[in-house]
Amino acid sequence: MKYTINYANGASETKALNTDNNTYAIKRTDEDFDKISSIDVLLAENISAGDEGFYILPGAYWRAELRAAGMGYYKEHIDCDYINYDPHMPVFCINHCGESRMYIAEGMKETASQRVVVKDNKYSLYMHFEIEEEIPYNDITVAEYKLSDGAGYNEFAKKYRAYCFENGYVRLKDRLNSELEYAAESVMVRIRMGWKPVPCRILEQTEENEPPMHVACTFKDVENLMYEYKKAGIQKAEFCLVGWNKGGHDGRWPQAFPVEEKLGGEKDLIALIETAHRLGYNICCHTNSTDGYTLANNFTEDDIALKKDGTKSIGAEMWGGGRMYDVCPKRALDFAKEDFPKIAKLGFRGTHYIDVITATPPRRCYNKNHPVNYKEGVEYMDAILELARKLFGAVGSECAITHNMKHCDFVLYNTFRKHIGYKRQEDEFDLIDEYIPFWEIVFHGTVLYTTNAVTVNAAFSKDKDAMLRLIEYGARPTIYYYSKFKSDGTDWIGDEDFTFDTPQRMEKSVIGTKQTEDFYNQYSYLQYELIEKHEKISENVFATTYSDGTVVTVDYNEKKYDIKRG
Repeated sequence: MKYTINYANGASETKALNTDNNTYAIKRTDEDFDKISSIDVLLAENISAGDEGFYILPGAYWRAELRAAGMGYYKEHIDCDYINYDPHMPVFCINHCGESRMYIAEGMKETASQRVVVKDNKYSLYMHFEIEEEIPYNDITVAEYKLSDGAGYNEFAKKYRAYCFENGYVRLKDRLNSELEYAAESVMVRIRMGWKPVPCRILEQTEENEPPMHVACTFKDVENLMYEYKKAGIQKAEFCLVGWNKGGHDGRWPQAFPVEEKLGGEKDLIALIETAHRLGYNICCHTNSTDGYTLANNFTEDDIALKKDGTKSIGAEMWGGGRMYDVCPKRALDFAKEDFPKIAKLGFRGTHYIDVITATPPRRCYNKNHPVNYKEGVEYMDAILELARKLFGAVGSECAITHNMKHCDFVLYNTFRKHIGYKRQEDEFDLIDEYIPFWEIVFHGTVLYTTNAVTVNAAFSKDKDAMLRLIEYGARPTIYYYSKFKSDGTDWIGDEDFTFDTPQRMEKSVIGTKQTEDFYNQYSYLQYELIEKHEKISENVFATTYSDGTVVTVDYNEKKYDIKRG
């Protein structure tokens, strides 16, 4: 094994890699790291176009090219050099001419990504580590695991799942409490209640220039919706309130209180929570532990994560609160310790939702008052998730980067991939030839999830395959009211929106939710099982086999499915 050092001055150097059993290591003392920008550990080289086999790239949240796991074949390809930054998993699976090997970044995994280089139709595959001219906080290590000859994506996924269990992940059925059991057996119903204009034109907001908040529904309106659910025979629904806080959705984090008066204030919110419990529904809410706005009354410049050069870390998006600053992970935990008990005291129980924690790559901070490296940043986010679990019973987020998945119970969607079908679309990434449920095989039975974002509100989707994809991947359905909140039309959730601002739309949404519950009730018991095999039976026909022997077959040609219990 070899590794290549990429120096900050543009030079590079290749060296032999130390090995200990199945682990390859570069020790913190081995190199002059303050001159190095990145390191590439060579996993395979000189694979010729046309050779038998494949590689698997996990999805990557922030990369538009690759937002879901997929297999690439060794086909003829123009010269390219692709780094899969911010991957869902620090793992690279390689099958070449029948030999199957999986590589997992362990030391410095928070900075690891996969690299594919094609030169003169020869493939070279690497584990890439960003060093950024700093001494690593751990040795750089990559573990190699050999699988049986000819292993496919099922075997690779199950091998990584076993690795996760060996490293502290716990199956859903082995950590059940009443809130988590309710979540596993119910549809998630998210309701965005209020928001300011997005994208926002006033970046640094004050009480005087803050844009008005649009009210989509009040707490009393949600209470009426719950009564309609009950009347329609909807037995279980887990409601999650988005934008209940001061300023609405992304209005002024990290400030949560006072409860937004335009929605009815704290009195009406408590009454709503009591009604939910009386009707047998769980109710939770949405908070944020990563973003900060200068409008917040509890946010100062000292809370902002600083870059290496001392400048403020600023988010790329401009949400309702204006310019979004990245909160230092250590300070984020302080905010959670202060606010989560107050939020729990309102009466919320269920899957507390913390925005984008599992969608945000590990974050560091160079503020001398609270310095944080990438590994510590992950640990602070883990502590926030665990605090929420303790106070609310369960916790969720979105997009499923695995650095915090051990401490997460639900993900709103694990990928942003636009399409439902397996075939690669013309506008999709050409280093991937076939999309596969790699993440789902690894984590089903450990984490609840709605699969890609376009399956949210599947009952109303123009693409009828959305419901089929939910059952094929064993996903928990999500209903999302008022999900279309961006004024520039760039929303990403589903094809259609659920609303209840008129009696007709109320009725339509209730019928859609009841249909979704009836659909989910057929296979919700599978949330406690593992996926043992996923396979293509014929063109556009797939079968998923579970650990209890259940086989779910989905036929996208005939738009039908079949469930055979084990």
